[in-house]
Amino acid sequence: MQKFVFDETTAEHTTALAELLHPLDAKHFFKDYWDKQSILIQGGGHGRFHSIMTEADFVDALYKAKLSSPSLRYLQKSLGDRQESLDYFLRQKATWVEPHSTAQLAKDFHGGTMVYVAIENAVASVKSYCRSIFPDFKSQISINAYFSAGRDASAFDAHFDPQDVFILQLEGQKEWQLWNQNRVTNPISGIPKSKSVPQAKLPADETVILTPGDVLYVPRGMWHWPRLLDDNPSLHLTVTLIMPRPVDVLDWLKVVMSEDETFRASLPFSSYQDGAVERSASLNQAIRFLTETLASPEAKSIAAAYMLQKGVRSIMPTLEPTPEDNDEL
Repeated sequence: MQKFVFDETTAEHTTALAELLHPLDAKHFFKDYWDKQSILIQGGGHGRFHSIMTEADFVDALYKAKLSSPSLRYLQKSLGDRQESLDYFLRQKATWVEPHSTAQLAKDFHGGTMVYVAIENAVASVKSYCRSIFPDFKSQISINAYFSAGRDASAFDAHFDPQDVFILQLEGQKEWQLWNQNRVTNPISGIPKSKSVPQAKLPADETVILTPGDVLYVPRGMWHWPRLLDDNPSLHLTVTLIMPRPVDVLDWLKVVMSEDETFRASLPFSSYQDGAVERSASLNQAIRFLTETLASPEAKSIAAAYMLQKGVRSIMPTLEPTPEDNDEL
């Protein structure tokens, strides 16, 4: 892990990414660290990320969230599995008549971790931040908020993620253990399954403690384990980045094929149907369509534009990518 020290007096806020990575240059980051090794930027201090989200923003979003919202998660190991933990949290939340302070949350949910998935959909300043860093990544971007209280509270055991993440520590402290060993190469959601991959073993290769204003970058596939060391609550944001990948060409092809009603027809696979000839003809037609589509001179540009649009829709659903964006891809 490479470590840097943030210095506000020398920071040049040319872009949101430049501010996040300071003093590390963005080109240097992508060349030497992106998808290769973790980095830690320390010294930002309390309040560095308040323009993105404050404690008050978090508790207000939590209070306003519907009980049926799929964005709410809660884990407290003493209560059982994830669903049992979530049920307990929702029963408590159903009785709220006003937002709970983080101090009250820490008292009521001691030993647990609550997660607000895609909190940019609930906090305008977080959505604004997603938009500000989009030009630097041109990928799907989402931000989750994690609030933990109680020694050893953790939303997960040691695990790896299928996306690159930046951890922004807002309040409190949290320990992060990271392993360079057994790193998974280019994982995507559900592939490979974590149980099929040898888990990194203790002791960790790196152990760091994040304090307010710190930034931790964890590349996808790297095993890590965050946890609290004391009873003081912690609040952090996880910025997730899903970059376009060659396998996403299949998503584009599915969209293209789905626009033709011919390829949406049911194939006769039942033993009660005499459909071998029809089935063979339909599959041959589909394969021929895919071959011709991929052989088109415009295929690469159209596929790239589709990938860019997925990123745009994740944070700017009303905007379309510009021709310049397509050219860069």
